[in-house]
Amino acid sequence: MYRAIVVVSVVVGLGVLSWAAPTPKQPPSMVQKVNQRANFDGVNDPKATLNDVLDKLSKLYDVSFDINEIAFKVDAVMDVGKTEIANPPIPAMKNVQIERVLRSILGRVPAPSGAVFSVRGDHIEITTGAFQKTEIWGSYRGPCLPLMNVVLDKVPLEDAVRQLADQTDFNILVDNRVGEKAKTLVSARLINTPLDSALRLLTDMSDLRSVQLDNVLYVTTKENAVALEARLEKEKGPVNDDAPPEEVKGWRKGTGRLRIPLPPAGA
Repeated sequence: MYRAIVVVSVVVGLGVLSWAAPTPKQPPSMVQKVNQRANFDGVNDPKATLNDVLDKLSKLYDVSFDINEIAFKVDAVMDVGKTEIANPPIPAMKNVQIERVLRSILGRVPAPSGAVFSVRGDHIEITTGAFQKTEIWGSYRGPCLPLMNVVLDKVPLEDAVRQLADQTDFNILVDNRVGEKAKTLVSARLINTPLDSALRLLTDMSDLRSVQLDNVLYVTTKENAVALEARLEKEKGPVNDDAPPEEVKGWRKGTGRLRIPLPPAGA
């Protein structure tokens, strides 16, 4: 009788332990890591190289980096990792997304087409604007809007739009007249996706449309989008001030903040 009681007790105990065992916590994805907010104390050493700063970011935020050396060689930048980028010092930044810190740092790399990053499955690739443009847009001439990295799981459209706006310098407005459609639940995994493409797909899921004018993206009904685009079509002017009269005209469309790489230290 005593042994029977012991066996039952153990079985019950194991059952309780099994029921109470917590679900293993999934590690944050690379998208979650680049979107997390943190404080960055800057870099004051004028001799600090790109490798030094990336190593600092890797240790602070548990992010792995891989430099596309071939891309930089095509841009005539050899041993880009050894490029000194902290003269002048890289300022401290508070409560900013990691991707903002990274963009600020890469803006100091003197690559003719610019230094940029792409989010990969388990790391962040440091590459050039030329290589990234070919990968994402192919032969498209532009405008090329900033790339978004976001994972949405049954999120109201208006909240999804807010997440996109947090990653960019563009203004994104949602027409008050769209009503309940702004609350449509959307799900998507958008990695290295141009802002206009991301918004176009998400609004289509909600039976809406987006229209771009200057640095503003406007989410409205399909009917209003058609009417607005018709008005813009009548107002469109030359692509640039020096364009000949016969050149195709277009709407005013911005590309976001222009980031010009700084010259090498001592240049």
